[in-house]
Amino acid sequence: MLHLWRNPRDGYFYLRNGQRRRTLGTKDPDTARKLFKAAEREALDGRLATMEGRSRATLSQFLNRYIAARGDKKADTIRADKNAFRKLIEYFGDNSLVATVRREEVRQWMSSLKDAGEKQNSIHNYCRHLRAAWNEAMEWTPPLARKNPFAKLKLKRVKTRIPRLVVGNVQGALLSACDEIAEEEKAGSPKKNWQRWLDFKRMIQVYLAGGLRRFELVDLKWEDVREGTVIVRGKGDRLREIPITSTTRALLGERGKPGEYVFPRWRGRDTITRMFKQVARKAGYPDTTPHHLRHTTESQLAAMGVDLKGRMEMLGHSTQEMALHYTHVTREQLLDALNRIDGEKEKNTQGAMTQS
Repeated sequence: MLHLWRNPRDGYFYLRNGQRRRTLGTKDPDTARKLFKAAEREALDGRLATMEGRSRATLSQFLNRYIAARGDKKADTIRADKNAFRKLIEYFGDNSLVATVRREEVRQWMSSLKDAGEKQNSIHNYCRHLRAAWNEAMEWTPPLARKNPFAKLKLKRVKTRIPRLVVGNVQGALLSACDEIAEEEKAGSPKKNWQRWLDFKRMIQVYLAGGLRRFELVDLKWEDVREGTVIVRGKGDRLREIPITSTTRALLGERGKPGEYVFPRWRGRDTITRMFKQVARKAGYPDTTPHHLRHTTESQLAAMGVDLKGRMEMLGHSTQEMALHYTHVTREQLLDALNRIDGEKEKNTQGAMTQS
């Protein structure tokens, strides 16, 4: 049984369990009592877990086993898994048992993240990864947990702003910014690899032409480039074939060898994001992101009359809701439509007057 004991020599409080002692690292009685109560709850959870046949695995052990079982996943997915666990372990502690994590404690953890300045979308992402991890842990033999504290967890909806569409002046400014940054680097340090910005400009143009995701663009290889089409490996390793114009094909550059990447300078999506942010700031549109390019492609396809099914196949959406989420109408498109309506009304009015 645990006991709270104060060492008369140094004044520090300790946990005693038989002949074993563990320091609480404090001389304050109130703090020591709080830590002692927490230790009692932890010990009780452990005894109950043993009595109920639950796993004694800690969160850290769970993380290591879970990551080892996901060797077939992409590096970005593994990194996101680890980050979500890291956030959880920072709050609960390394030695907390998987089987004793409760839903009410998860909600408290989420509130602490929000108070610390975490974005709501980031918290949603952590919960999504941890929900998947707990679902898998419940299927192991023996299971690490009997309930998933992240299952059916209702999260507050995030208000989303209509994203900026990269059309007209915005597109021209972004492309010009690539040229300006290249010229500045060339003038400042000729030895610096300033030509990467010209390659990045081509990448932005291809991004807009195909509506690809960042990882789809950096993973594109020359054997995937066909006559008039490109084979893209999207989410879940699903393949799709998208058409490309002769202009887009020219932007891809001279054909390389099979196995070589079309854009060999970049192997990570984060690099693209960092470079794009620099370009966007230079262009005067700092709130523009790489994903806005994808929104733009779908919106332009919709404006040109491409139906929902065609847009889903082009951009690799799995649901109609996601495709509609990406479709936005610009003010110029609305104004053009309203002007055409006004023109039809005026034509009909004049026709009626002529008949009368």
